[in-house]
Amino acid sequence: MRVRGFAIEPGASLVAVNLAETRLLNARLQGAVLFRANLTAANLQYANLRGANCREVNFVDADLRHAYLVDADLTGASLHRAQLDGADLRRAALCGLDLAEVRFGRVNLEGANLTDAMIEGADLSQAQLQGCCMADLLYDDETSFPDGFDAESHGGARAR
Repeated sequence: MRVRGFAIEPGASLVAVNLAETRLLNARLQGAVLFRANLTAANLQYANLRGANCREVNFVDADLRHAYLVDADLTGASLHRAQLDGADLRRAALCGLDLAEVRFGRVNLEGANLTDAMIEGADLSQAQLQGCCMADLLYDDETSFPDGFDAESHGGARAR
């Protein structure tokens, strides 16, 4: 598949490309390098980004529902207002991200690294969070977790 002249395929090098508002439904980008790409408002529903380098990618307003991001590195990415319902982010690196307005829904975050992330006001009540690393994760009274989940025992801290 080609979009705006770029090959959308496994292992593709898409460093700093502008794919804002593109339709990448079911895209196969496993192992791709998307470092600093602009995917603002892109439709990535059901995309396969397993093991992709998504460091510093702009996913603002992106639709990542049911996307497969297992083992992806999203360190430094911007996910402001992104939709993640049904996405699979097992073992993904989400270090230092501001995830306050992300729409999580039934996201799978098992084993994900949320070190230094900020999730104030986020609704994670339907998320799968087993084995998450939440060292220095900040949440507030408006943040909701699954019944029985204790963020502090996973390293999280309530913002004051």
